[in-house]
Amino acid sequence: MPGPNPLLNHDFFHPDKQTQHSAYILGFITSDGCLLKNALAFNISSKDIEILEYIKFCLSSSKDFPKIKIIPPKYTPDKFVKKAGEMSYLSFCSTKMLSDLHKFELQSRKTGHETYPYLLDPNLKYHYLRGLIDGDGSVGVYKRIRVKKEIYEPHVSIFCSNEKFLQALKNYIFLLKDFYVYKTQSCYKLHSEKLSTILNLRAALYDDAEFSLKRKRDRFFSIPEDKAYKIFGEYKTAKEWSLESRCKVEYKTFLYRIKNNWDYQQALSHPSDKGSGARGEESNFSKLTDKQAKTIKERKLNGESTIKLAKEYNVSTGSIDYCVKYRNVNNKTRLDH
Repeated sequence: MPGPNPLLNHDFFHPDKQTQHSAYILGFITSDGCLLKNALAFNISSKDIEILEYIKFCLSSSKDFPKIKIIPPKYTPDKFVKKAGEMSYLSFCSTKMLSDLHKFELQSRKTGHETYPYLLDPNLKYHYLRGLIDGDGSVGVYKRIRVKKEIYEPHVSIFCSNEKFLQALKNYIFLLKDFYVYKTQSCYKLHSEKLSTILNLRAALYDDAEFSLKRKRDRFFSIPEDKAYKIFGEYKTAKEWSLESRCKVEYKTFLYRIKNNWDYQQALSHPSDKGSGARGEESNFSKLTDKQAKTIKERKLNGESTIKLAKEYNVSTGSIDYCVKYRNVNNKTRLDH
């Protein structure tokens, strides 16, 4: 009886030899792989054949073995309707690989029985997650119409027929804490549309990744960042940063500083005058000097029109209202109202 094929890396999935490559492929097997009686197999769309080439490179020492088989598209009998696109098939016969994969909670009939691999090195969990998303994930930007305006909202989803598996991902992987599990028509999905969460996840997935599916990676990096700011190595929206203990100014002051090209970290952490908010000249809601603001306040209290004052001083009506409501007696601006 022939022994193990010497061309294969039979110890690739050994629990004591974990790497980002084994973690990634483990995640991809969980979503799109198949454990047969004596083999590990993959059957995926040919548009993602780069994944099979990568797996073959990792698991085999020969570029010629095993061969990736191309399965032609399937059509209805009349050949007018395509039932399935071109597929690519790859398999590895190795009882040692299968034995090690079982230790990571993978089984032959895994659909509906997916389990989080508790033996996975915690330092490799985002490589595992990247493989999972490349297999059964959806990334992109929704285009929605709200109040006659086009709104673009990012989204990331992970699909699975086992709700408990998605809950385990949420519990064990910190950056998935703001994701929610939803029931779809045919399965469950772990889903988020929160921009800062998605950008932080993107950084964790790709910052030191040596391989990823280009199609999914490009979608992640097509997500606009214009409403989120990276400070202290984290992405958050301006509103989220304003609620942080590390923020030493009010929300409006932070926005003003960003619009005036401040360094993000300085804009967030540099206290305003006497810690009471922004100075009058710094406030985004007034281009007015303290003397002008005092005059406006007096004239407004005497009954003059907001629109008239706004035109006279070439500012918005909001700036006039701001002077009246938020400028205090000693002409300092307070934004803590």
